[in-house]
Amino acid sequence: MNRSFWIGVEIACLMMLLLLAASYPVIEPGTETYVVWFLAAAHLIVAMTIIGGFIYFDWDPMSPLR
Repeated sequence: MNRSFWIGVEIACLMMLLLLAASYPVIEPGTETYVVWFLAAAHLIVAMTIIGGFIYFDWDPMSPLR
């Protein structure tokens, strides 16, 4: 998988995080929805950090499988 693939995945994660952030004003802290919102946001942030590492270091994690 090349660098442009990872950039595309990073952009997709960013778009999902922006949609999730747009829903923040309508949820109430302490509810089940808030917990799910927080877990989804944490998952996207961790994924974006890992993919950002792939892009920055130009590392292809799938190369050993070829």
